[in-house]
Amino acid sequence: MYHVTVTRWRLYSPAFRAALAERRAAVWGAAADRLRAVLSAAVDALADALNDPDHPARTAVALAVLKLAGPLPVVPAEPTDPDEVVRELVEAKRDRLRERSDDLNALDGLPGYDAHERAVRKRLVLLAGPPDPPAALPAPPPAICGGTSSPAAAGNRRNVDKC
Repeated sequence: MYHVTVTRWRLYSPAFRAALAERRAAVWGAAADRLRAVLSAAVDALADALNDPDHPARTAVALAVLKLAGPLPVVPAEPTDPDEVVRELVEAKRDRLRERSDDLNALDGLPGYDAHERAVRKRLVLLAGPPDPPAALPAPPPAICGGTSSPAAAGNRRNVDKC
């Protein structure tokens, strides 16, 4: 798959963006769960280090883990529903129009919300485009010094002469 296709999908495909956000949330959630699992040990290490001044490195590690924990949970806030991705795009467009104009009628000229949402969906489908066709598999190399009866290998005398 070409990186251009993935970039188009990431920028313009609500379904892809939602699936990507869902996967990112799962990855971050798993990392947050692992971090939560070591918090107790970090607090124990910190308490031990505070009681025993011979463990300064342990204190630094415990503090680093506690700083990483921060305010939990640490999960991206991107929508995981394609419809919500489209709604956010429509709202962002309408908000930009409102911010650029002091006019109370800034949204005049835009279609109604539902029509605007349909137009955004249609535009995104066009921009995301179809998936790239699968790349053609390269032909296998001809047999150089072997017993093959393929016409390609038999016709390649240069390879046979090297044996």
